[in-house]
Amino acid sequence: MFIMQMVGGHARAQVLQTVIELGIADALANFPMTAAELSQERGLDAERLERLMQCAVDCGLFAVAGTANADGQQLYRNNSNSIVLRADHPNTMRNLVQAVIMTGKPWVNHLTWGMHKDQPLNGNTEAQPRLMTEKDTGGLHSWDWLAADPARDRIFNDGMAEIDNNAGYGLVHDYNWNRYTRIIDIGGGYGQFIKNILTYHKCPTGMIFDQPHVIAAVRKTMLDWPLHKRIELASGSFFDAGTLPAVCNGDAFVLRQILHDWSDADVVKILSCCREALGTTRSKLLIVEQGLGNPLLDHICGARQMDLHMMGVLNGAERSAVQWQQLLSASGFKYGGTKFVRSPFNIVEALPA
Repeated sequence: MFIMQMVGGHARAQVLQTVIELGIADALANFPMTAAELSQERGLDAERLERLMQCAVDCGLFAVAGTANADGQQLYRNNSNSIVLRADHPNTMRNLVQAVIMTGKPWVNHLTWGMHKDQPLNGNTEAQPRLMTEKDTGGLHSWDWLAADPARDRIFNDGMAEIDNNAGYGLVHDYNWNRYTRIIDIGGGYGQFIKNILTYHKCPTGMIFDQPHVIAAVRKTMLDWPLHKRIELASGSFFDAGTLPAVCNGDAFVLRQILHDWSDADVVKILSCCREALGTTRSKLLIVEQGLGNPLLDHICGARQMDLHMMGVLNGAERSAVQWQQLLSASGFKYGGTKFVRSPFNIVEALPA
């Protein structure tokens, strides 16, 4: 039975993606509905949708609320799992799910191929990670592939913001961010993480640093943020120390879920650029990542699966504390310890050596 459940893993992921794309959780926002009612509202085939919903319930998505009529048609409702697939839920995860599946599809059928020594993983060229199979991306590198389609890029960045909303509570509340004068979020995306920090910590100011097209999108909405006067914007590349923000004593560079996208060689390049930008100031580097090494947490948080995902998609990796110490040492930093918070993510502190 265990083996058959693993065999069906791809179907569960596809069911999850399909109910998101069809907006089923949104349709069930106010009251239970039968598959026939859902199909009429969404313009779908009733018999096929019934089978999809039965499978979704079996997977733990949605629940049966009873029968609707003498024909015995089942009424479906949202449950605690499906409700976060609604677009209007404050802790929605719909974009995060789509981002993981969207980036994972091109490599999932090629994992065996990627295990062979004579098949080097893509992403070994400086600043150019690629999906394991390029035929799915028209030969584009991963970040270029995302940027080439605004809708796709939006799903990815919104998905990253949803991580902050769903797993960021401990990062924001269990760490003393007030010790820093300014928090510079390197690769900060649409700014959800920095907004969360500044909402609960009144002392620091913030900066979002990302690629030009991301910062251009942030500028369009930034004035609507209640905290916009405390946030600066800057664009560039973390592979170019000259474009990284100038720092002062008391500042902190934050690399949040950035380095797991990259190979060890590229991580050393990124960290070395950060080290150069920090110069002789009394500033700190903070690495926020899902650490490896605790078997229980690795299992609960799916860290090993995400490690394979990062390997396949970007030739990246989730890493242990020992691995972070080695990479920091090779980049001119001194490991300052790992802070554990109520989150799947840890905070690795580093100081210029």
